[in-house]
Amino acid sequence: MGQGLAQALVEKEDLLAKRGLDFDLVAVADSRSSVVDVDGLDPSVLIERKRATGTVGDSDRRALRLIRDFDSDVVVEVTPGDPKSGEPALSHIRDALKLSRHVVSANKMPLALHFSELRDLSVESGAMLRYSACVGGGMPVLETGTACGETERIVGVDGVLNATSNFILSKMQDEGSDYAAALAEAQNLGFAEADPSLDVDGIDAAAKLVILADHVMGQNLTLADVKPLRGIRDLTISEVQSATSRGRVIRPLAQAGESAEVGPKEVETRSPLNVYGATNAVVFKCEDSGDRVVIGASGGGVATSRAVLRDLVAIALASKRDRE
Repeated sequence: MGQGLAQALVEKEDLLAKRGLDFDLVAVADSRSSVVDVDGLDPSVLIERKRATGTVGDSDRRALRLIRDFDSDVVVEVTPGDPKSGEPALSHIRDALKLSRHVVSANKMPLALHFSELRDLSVESGAMLRYSACVGGGMPVLETGTACGETERIVGVDGVLNATSNFILSKMQDEGSDYAAALAEAQNLGFAEADPSLDVDGIDAAAKLVILADHVMGQNLTLADVKPLRGIRDLTISEVQSATSRGRVIRPLAQAGESAEVGPKEVETRSPLNVYGATNAVVFKCEDSGDRVVIGASGGGVATSRAVLRDLVAIALASKRDRE
């Protein structure tokens, strides 16, 4: 993800310049190294070095020290997040906000575990916290929810939020593959990790649901509030075929309203949630105007890095307006 953002900064330089924006990259850390230059780092050089050596710099200074020791306007957090603790990303975000640094996060776990705390830190410090890459990758899911909620209450959110699980169920439903064969295909195509637990056990979808519900409905949920939280690991081909015989399909649903839950459920074939393959769908249930739907392909590295860049642009433009 870090390399994807660095590449986006290079490829979109002219587009950003047309909007009067120029981002200076002053510090970067990976899991084993870091590099700092207050005059600005060249993203292309960093990408080449990372690919050639496996590290981004010479220093062993960790990301948390970079945040504390060197001044910056924005901290971009794209490290993996532990689903139980949210670390080390949680500490990175906390410290950045306490230092009044704006934060862009593509890491959903700190938000799924501590959304209220981090939101309050953002308000207290006056630093912006943006995280559109956490839900739907490149899809404007949170932006759509925000727009819907400006003039009416959103009373519920339903979604197919994990593309890996949806890909597996689509293969089971349409091609008669069993779970193991469909998972193997997803792994071969790069949709599933070698350890697919976060996806197939529903944890990834639950984390996204918490962020969605907290962001657009103000529910103050955490992962512990998602009950039941079920994955697709134990779903049998006979259950899938039974739904098909009744003209329905099973999809990995995440739903929030009066309660929050995640698990495979039957939906009608004409439902907007009946999306195929590595595709996400979100339905915002608006109190007055009805359902509003966002559908799009799985995030992937390029789409997610563009969402991070979109958040950076939003922060830069807001800061520019504040100065004028």
